[in-house]
Amino acid sequence: MQTILAVASLLWICWIAALPGALATQAYELKPIMEGDTLGLYAERFEDPSRSLDFEQIQILDQQGAFEASNEAIPNFGLNPSAQWMRFQIINPSDKTQEVYFENAFTFTDEFQLYYQDQSGRWQMKVGGDQYPFSAREINSRQVVFRQLIHPGQHTYYVKAQTVGTLQLPIQIWSPEEFANANALEYHFIGLLIGIHLVICLYNLFLFISLKDVTYLSYVGYVLSNLLYQTTGLGLWQQFGGTMGWFQTVHNALMISAVDIVAITALTFSRQFLALSERVPWLDWIFKIAIGLSALNLLTTNVLSLEIGTNLCFVTASIATSLLLLGGYLVSRQGYSPARYYLFAWACYLLGVTGTLSNLLGLVPTNLFTKWGQFSGGAIEIAILSLALGARINEKRRQQVEKINELNRTLEGKVQERTEKIRNLLKHIPQGILSIVGNGEIAPSYSEQLSKILGHSEIANRSFTEAILKHSDLSEDEINQIEQCLFASINEDVLNFDSNQDKLPKQLRYQYNDQAKVLRLTWNVELDQFDQVRQVLVTLLDISDEFNAQQQLQEKNRQFQIIKQLVDIPARKSIQFFKSANQLLLENQTLINGASLGVEDIKILFVNSHTIKGAARTLALRELANALHHLESMFCQILREHHPIDTNQIQSEFEIVMEIYRSYQMANREMLDRRDDESLVPIDREFLHENVHVLDRLVELDTLPSNLQSIIHKNLHELTSKIFSSLNHIVEDCTAGAAKTATDLGKEPPEFVFELDDVLLSHKQEEAVRNCFVHLIRNALDHGIEAPDERRSLDKKTHGTLFVKGYEHQGIIDIFFSDDGSGLDLNKIRNRCQELGIEAPLAAQDTANMIFETGFSTAQKISLFSGRGVGMGAIRQYMNQVEGNACIELLERIDSVEERFRFRIHLSFPSQESLSRRAI
Repeated sequence: MQTILAVASLLWICWIAALPGALATQAYELKPIMEGDTLGLYAERFEDPSRSLDFEQIQILDQQGAFEASNEAIPNFGLNPSAQWMRFQIINPSDKTQEVYFENAFTFTDEFQLYYQDQSGRWQMKVGGDQYPFSAREINSRQVVFRQLIHPGQHTYYVKAQTVGTLQLPIQIWSPEEFANANALEYHFIGLLIGIHLVICLYNLFLFISLKDVTYLSYVGYVLSNLLYQTTGLGLWQQFGGTMGWFQTVHNALMISAVDIVAITALTFSRQFLALSERVPWLDWIFKIAIGLSALNLLTTNVLSLEIGTNLCFVTASIATSLLLLGGYLVSRQGYSPARYYLFAWACYLLGVTGTLSNLLGLVPTNLFTKWGQFSGGAIEIAILSLALGARINEKRRQQVEKINELNRTLEGKVQERTEKIRNLLKHIPQGILSIVGNGEIAPSYSEQLSKILGHSEIANRSFTEAILKHSDLSEDEINQIEQCLFASINEDVLNFDSNQDKLPKQLRYQYNDQAKVLRLTWNVELDQFDQVRQVLVTLLDISDEFNAQQQLQEKNRQFQIIKQLVDIPARKSIQFFKSANQLLLENQTLINGASLGVEDIKILFVNSHTIKGAARTLALRELANALHHLESMFCQILREHHPIDTNQIQSEFEIVMEIYRSYQMANREMLDRRDDESLVPIDREFLHENVHVLDRLVELDTLPSNLQSIIHKNLHELTSKIFSSLNHIVEDCTAGAAKTATDLGKEPPEFVFELDDVLLSHKQEEAVRNCFVHLIRNALDHGIEAPDERRSLDKKTHGTLFVKGYEHQGIIDIFFSDDGSGLDLNKIRNRCQELGIEAPLAAQDTANMIFETGFSTAQKISLFSGRGVGMGAIRQYMNQVEGNACIELLERIDSVEERFRFRIHLSFPSQESLSRRAI
């Protein structure tokens, strides 16, 4: 076989050599704006039926004039198994190298090769196509795109393409920016169409669950199969699979299999929707045969032969499409109104498919309609089919009403009896029932219960709006929409009501005089023999008790969630949180209720709210943390974006926070019985501190008897353990929630390295240290520690490490906090100073300490955890409250280009011993 192909190729070359040379095709000249120009008319092409010629042979054939000028902007080869070669030339008229993208927008191409010369004159090759791994693509796109640097002058390019099935060569040239913009627009359009498919799937799946009608489930299967077919044709499956690391190539059988699956699901759905077994039994048998043929071809494609399956696919798809249109036509002729929607839907789809398939077969040129017609037609089709399914429900209802009307027409002797029954029904039925007629008024006949529900009897011949809607909580715009829907429906085709009934409320709050109720409404229509709405029937049910019970249930569930959150917190921690929060909230309340609020007051409110939010989020008090976050955002807008200070709004938002806080506090005290021991007498901590200092002095006296020294020493030890806390215990307690914070930020739990001496802190110092660590840990995890992938690329452990060191020296307690993250970028700090109109310090150390300014932050985005520029400023404020200080200590430089340093936070404050000596 190979010998025969070689001989055939040789004879072909000799025959081509005898032909006169073809006229040269004009070269394409680069322009500032190319807008994806197609290169088909600038190219010459050559067909290799044997698919055996290599590039050297092609060059010889080109020199002998074997290439012919292309007469199509987008060469279309139809169903052609040959290898297609194209040659084109590009001229760069400028004196600078230009970067361009060559795009092959035909995603079905199995193999696509580009040959070009490098600067040394050697020929190079780039490859792509759906049979090559997606990860090997030069540009991450569903199309095959090659990046080329075109130097000044004229350059020659060769292209080879081959595939199983239809083949086109829409080679376009772009600048990188043009390609990015055009590609983004296409993705937006594709996303819209995919979204339509998914929304319709969810909607009909809900209908299937609600109505237990398998027709809706089969329709969902059809829409999903159609989505599979469309996305495969657009190359999205290979891009998605390659990006997710699931599969790199897409088998050619997938596209053909998708067509057969679409045919099977469309025929199955149509049999059920049109009820062919009842309406057209002989056609139902043909549908079953067509389903079997598509299933057989599905097996042929995947097991026997892809080529045979491809050819048969066009036959089975054509049969299926013809049957779908025939079924819709025959059933609509029988007077089944939903079949009209069905027929129109398939007509739209057929129009788009015809254009696309004709283009794929090489019968019509490529244009916007043939490229997107199939996908757009499919989206329109499934949308109209959804309307058809809705009309099917109304048709069933109409048929039921028709049966009732027919019964009435044939049983005229029982009209009076029926009327009497209806009157009794309206009198005794425990619901409000009324009818709305053409002028928007309520008909005279309505149920007796309606007067009790509305609280008055002025109902008949009154406007529905005046009698009910004006007494509801609906806005003027909502009432207007209801009126427009009713006026557009009564005495009009039922389709108007079906299309607008979403504007009719299902529930509303009704108030008349002092009576307030919650009403549930159901809307139906009475049709005449021409499917026109005679009147709209409205049922009103008083569900006030049910609604109130539901509200109480929701409130109890909210209280349960609050208690559940508090139960997960140790009692000591919860009591400690509320003690600390009480002080900060009291300060905020005093400021907010003061005479006027200024920027400095807002800064204090900002810091306090941020601190409480951090502690609440650490303890997983979600509702409180979210409310504080909302309040904090308002303060941030005032400080950063210079929004005006709206005192009323601040008071309103703060009251919401306080209401939620009180709910937590009451649940902690009353439900969980967590409170300070009331059997103990409260003593001022400062008083205890003074006595500890006195006892400490007494122990040092040598003149005291040994038994008295022992008693004093024992009391001193007991008092010290009660009113002072160990630094080691405080720090370990503060870092306990770091793992959860890291997980919330998408990072691995950090490792802690402690180096802490046995140092005792007073209650005030403990509160300051705890508040500082809330901000230190969150800032380190959010901004300092890199994401796991980034740390892996830097040869770091995927989890970060936080270092805490603390000791007492010469009456001063020093605490050092650092991490092994990305360090401190001084250039960012200087740039931020410039944005804020602040003159940045010259010294590096002074520049670093700018981060302690309230509202100052270099974070690129604000998160729920940090980035507002409040945390570091709060740390300095907390240190000032205990006569201490906070500063940045720069360590070694870690970046040779950027001015980036490793650093540590240094917290320092006087020890208790030094304070006592100073007091004495």
